[in-house]
Amino acid sequence: MDGKRRLLVPTVVALLLAVWVSPAWAGGGPTAHRYHMIDLGTLGGRGSVAIGLNNHGDVVGSAETSNGDSHPFLWRHGHMINLGGLPNSGHSGTALAVNNRDEVVGTANFHNESLHAFLWRNGHMTDLGTLGGRNSSASSINDRGEVVGSSQTTDGSYHSFLWRAGHLRDLGPLISRQINNHGQILGAMPQSPSDLHAGIWYKGRFTPIVIDGQTNLDASAINNAGCVAGGAFHQAKQRNEAFLWCSGRTTWLGVLRAGWYGMATAINDRGQILGWATSGNGEFRYVLWQHGRMVDLSTHGVPYMPTIGGPAINDRGKIVGAVLVPGPYGLLVQHAVLFV
Repeated sequence: MDGKRRLLVPTVVALLLAVWVSPAWAGGGPTAHRYHMIDLGTLGGRGSVAIGLNNHGDVVGSAETSNGDSHPFLWRHGHMINLGGLPNSGHSGTALAVNNRDEVVGTANFHNESLHAFLWRNGHMTDLGTLGGRNSSASSINDRGEVVGSSQTTDGSYHSFLWRAGHLRDLGPLISRQINNHGQILGAMPQSPSDLHAGIWYKGRFTPIVIDGQTNLDASAINNAGCVAGGAFHQAKQRNEAFLWCSGRTTWLGVLRAGWYGMATAINDRGQILGWATSGNGEFRYVLWQHGRMVDLSTHGVPYMPTIGGPAINDRGKIVGAVLVPGPYGLLVQHAVLFV
């Protein structure tokens, strides 16, 4: 499978960063916490990337082995565990999410012919199968063990699925992103090739999120209160801006500087929101919104780097990502890191 190494090549820089800080930040005072970085290492190869974590600080992602394959890993208690692969299918793949019970989901090589969604728990990897097609991937798992992801159907199109207690349910053309502990699934429903209606799927019903009459939004993340963070076009101000949508009410989060625009990418259960801001001329910053204030995280030791997938944050203020470090022959390689 040629694509299995592309996740870790040095030319692709992945930093899935988000920072949750103490209430001292919300007051706008000069004092701010700085974070130190823990290099999570690799599985014997050159590179690795961290993609998700839980509230215990356990981290998942993919890492290279000595033969250059990318394997899914779970890092906990200071050790990186190779999760292996699907039975009789090799071990390449990547872990994408972990819940607070250390149940891990992701995608793994299936008989060197396709990729299948997997669930790893108690040392065993289970193939979640597909909706009749060749490929599938699991992207999110809640603390009840419910899994959402995407799969090809028999006609080759992609549908979202909900896996619960051994059963795979076809959710139709919904593009799923996350599932919270109440079973609410944040996603988008295609209306046309260029029109996606963001919304929440719950108990068989899809409810669009409407902001200023718009449904074609970029809704990125949902927390356990059902609050959604993302980005949309602010019609009154004629710019793209981050938003918080909660119980039908929208809060526009503003921009970092005049002439800039931004996007919210993550929200935790404390209501803190992470995103990015850009000048539109190649200058980017990570920003944090809390209690109506915005903080430029570049001034607190968090550099902006292009992201793959999305940010991963837990409720205890730990962050995961990947940074460039010196590698063999003077080349830079990326390593999975944990910021605390």
